[in-house]
Amino acid sequence: MKRLLTLLSCYALLSACASTSSGYSGEGPVVDAAPGRVTFIDYSDFVRLNLVNMAHSDPVEYYSEVRSTASTKITYNEVFAAMIQYFDDQGFSRLSQPGYAPPSGSRETVQALEVETEAGTRFLVYGKRSTEAERKTFRECVVAWQEVFNRTQQAQAVSNTAGGGLFDEERARVNKNNR
Repeated sequence: MKRLLTLLSCYALLSACASTSSGYSGEGPVVDAAPGRVTFIDYSDFVRLNLVNMAHSDPVEYYSEVRSTASTKITYNEVFAAMIQYFDDQGFSRLSQPGYAPPSGSRETVQALEVETEAGTRFLVYGKRSTEAERKTFRECVVAWQEVFNRTQQAQAVSNTAGGGLFDEERARVNKNNR
């Protein structure tokens, strides 16, 4: 985890130093890498959040398209590679199963972490039937994934026709309190 946090600190520095004129499209601090994706799935809340690297999707192109959700973030290839290495250090490759995570959960399966790299797709579930080693690895990997996901900036264009209603409700609440 210490190595991942060190890399995240470097990532923050790189992000701060990147000029707006360099953009994301191959001119910034990006190295050649294979496309990759890590998806966190919480079956109880119907949450499916994706973290991909720049080799997977160009941020400028991806974020420019209007989407129904902002559930995908794009991080630097170096940061993504360090996260995957950390997963392997925690035993993800050894404990995970080949293929895609189950499409829906059950009482036994509440969450999953799905990793897609050039080596293939693997997943690890967290639930009642998970061994203690699987649970520990899952927790360690999810904490690392959350650190990267939360520190990755995003500027997704989202279609939300009901969004204006939130501001109208807040304005009405504030006006009511000011009377």
